[in-house]
Amino acid sequence: DRALALAECRRVARPGASFVLTQNLPGTMRELYERIERRADPDVVRRHIAEKRRSRPEIERELTAAGFRIERAEEHSFRWRFADGRALLDHGFLRLAFLPSWEALAPMEEIARELTGEIALTIPFVCHVCVRG
Repeated sequence: DRALALAECRRVARPGASFVLTQNLPGTMRELYERIERRADPDVVRRHIAEKRRSRPEIERELTAAGFRIERAEEHSFRWRFADGRALLDHGFLRLAFLPSWEALAPMEEIARELTGEIALTIPFVCHVCVRG
């Protein structure tokens, strides 16, 4: 429960304490999700992404509702590169944090076989620097 988690962060922070939240944005790994959409119901994939990633305005509403004052927010992105589809699926963090939910959408082994050569995934994110209000 995101709202409860943020409220607890505010509760345990002393007055004036800084709170920094970095979060991936909806376009995260769009290159891979486009492949997944070809093998799955696009509406289901879009709902999956919406459940996992909030837009910047949504994040800011949640932070404000929890009692934080946003001092600044910066958007950035980076490219996460893999040698091929097998390297992507074998990555420990992806196996732990992403693969189970991806498998619920589409057969990832089949998608990985299609991903030949280097794969570069875009990871946009926002970093909010807040103060406990």
